Amino acid sequence: MSQFGEPKYGITKFVRANSINEIRPKVEQALKSVKAMENYFNKIVRHI
Repeated sequence: MSQFGEPKYGITKFVRANSINEIRPKVEQALKSVKAMENYFNKIVRHI
């Protein structure tokens, strides 16, 4: 049983790491745009 469990776990781990590497830039981009929106909003609030 453990013979079959090991490779499966290794593949899942690899896929997970891969998808994290793919998702990370998108997440960073999203965070940047959110920060930009916050800055824009803060500027508007200051003017009021």
